[in-house]
Amino acid sequence: MSADLEETHYLELKDSVKELQQEVEELKAALARFENVNKPVLELRVVPIDEAKELTLSYLKEHEHSWTSEIAEALGIDYLIVHEALHELKAEGVLDSRSD
Repeated sequence: MSADLEETHYLELKDSVKELQQEVEELKAALARFENVNKPVLELRVVPIDEAKELTLSYLKEHEHSWTSEIAEALGIDYLIVHEALHELKAEGVLDSRSD
C-alpha cells in the first residue's frame, strides 16, 4: 500500500508540474504581448528656470493658447518647472497675467 501512496503522490506532483508549466507559458505569452507595446515614453529633462522660461516663451510664440501640460510634454520639461516658468514670466510682465 505504501507503493500505491507513493505512486499517487508522484502522479499528483506530475500533474501539478504540468499545470505550472502551462501557467508559465501563459505568463510568457502575456509578457511578450506587454513588451511589444510601442507606447512612447516621455523623458523629462531637468533645466534651469531661466532656460525653461526661454523655451516656454519660444513655444508660446508658435502655440499661443497652450496648457501647461502641453508645453511640458512638447518641451520634455517637468510640469512643475514649466508652471514656475510661466508664473515668473507673468510676474515679470512678459506674459499677460490673464493668460493660462
